[in-house]
Amino acid sequence: MWQIQWMLSLIPDSILMLVCVAITLLGIVLYFSGSLLKWIPGVSSYRILLRILGVILTFIGVFFLGGYGVEMSWREEVAKMQKKVDEHAAAAAATNRAISQDVQKETVVVKEKGETIIKHVDRWNDREIIKTVEGPERVRVEEVIKYIENCPVPKELLDAHNEAAKMNKKPEGEKK
Repeated sequence: MWQIQWMLSLIPDSILMLVCVAITLLGIVLYFSGSLLKWIPGVSSYRILLRILGVILTFIGVFFLGGYGVEMSWREEVAKMQKKVDEHAAAAAATNRAISQDVQKETVVVKEKGETIIKHVDRWNDREIIKTVEGPERVRVEEVIKYIENCPVPKELLDAHNEAAKMNKKPEGEKK
């Protein structure tokens, strides 16, 4: 049955609709002409055959008209869904662009913060910082330097960690 519908889908819609209506009308005309033939002598023996043929053609025509209507309603639904898919795809593309821009901004911010942290941490490795700080802040700086110098973690490990952090920085323009 579906093969018949598929073959009929190859016919242009306007022609198919016209053919279905013509078959239905032909069936109705044959049915009623079978009723009128009872008064014509010599042809009245064919009236039952014409009525049966009229009923069959009417059913076939109505069946295909119904199939055509269902096909058109499905095509409308497919068109609506395709429109929704296209709208959502456009919205997704816009969202992806916005996310990509945010990620790029965040990457720049993270790189800047990483460089600032490295500069900030590296400055505590030198007692020269005490000369740059005045007042009560100087006491806090001396305490920090004292804790760094007395750190239970070996200096080699800290230096290796700092070097690894510097090596993981990717050159400008390189992608992951």
